[in-house]
Amino acid sequence: MDTRLPDFLLIGAMKAGTTSLFRWLGEHPGAALPAVKEPEILLGPGDPRPAYRDLFAHLPPDVITGEASARYGHPAEIATVVHAVERWLPDTRLVYLVRDPEQRLRSHYRHECQRGRERRSLAEATTAPDSPYVAHSRYHDVISPIVEGLGASRLTVVRFEELMGDQGETWSRLLDDLGLHPFERPSTRHNTSDDKGQFRPFMRLLHDRGLVERVGRLRLPTGRLRRLLVDDSDAARRRLDAAAGAPLPDVVRAQLELERQRLASLID
Repeated sequence: MDTRLPDFLLIGAMKAGTTSLFRWLGEHPGAALPAVKEPEILLGPGDPRPAYRDLFAHLPPDVITGEASARYGHPAEIATVVHAVERWLPDTRLVYLVRDPEQRLRSHYRHECQRGRERRSLAEATTAPDSPYVAHSRYHDVISPIVEGLGASRLTVVRFEELMGDQGETWSRLLDDLGLHPFERPSTRHNTSDDKGQFRPFMRLLHDRGLVERVGRLRLPTGRLRRLLVDDSDAARRRLDAAAGAPLPDVVRAQLELERQRLASLID
């Protein structure tokens, strides 16, 4: 089977800069990435190679390529991902972005509120059994299975704060790990939650059914279309910011502090 396999997998974490990094790597002259983000190929049944052949079919030869699916980096999915990589992708590197656990959690919660999928308070949502907000900040539960199953040499861990804030050292290290020559890091950030307005009910319906891109092609004035779909008012943004900035219960703060310590023990 003549199949092009990914040179890397960008596995999350959710709300830790994966979209920005995916777009930035796509701008590198030595890389070419598919338009589709979050294909989640390794979570499907059977041999993933035909799906990768289709995903990469239009890309030019002799460049680095890969995919980005933040769901791969959920602790509940990582065993499946490691097994698939071990069986089908012997030369693929995993790239995992991590962000301060509390800041990632708050961004994640705001993201869900902004889309209208979360109606609970921050305290209720983070203390619920199996809270996804806490789970996605358990980086240790993702890194350890990768190291145990594939070896530390197959994994690059990148801190969000360093990637966004340093003078390029973290970006240069990542390019080197991927076998890409030096290239200035782009400055545009993508898919940031903090600057987004509240989805209106119709927009939520379109988004959840995967129809947002089709709506974007309609020949309606951009301003009018956006007002129909998204509440961009200052009041809406303040409500989202206030909800995401609410105090965390002590039990959740303790969990997140433990995650900071566990992460430091692995990568610092």
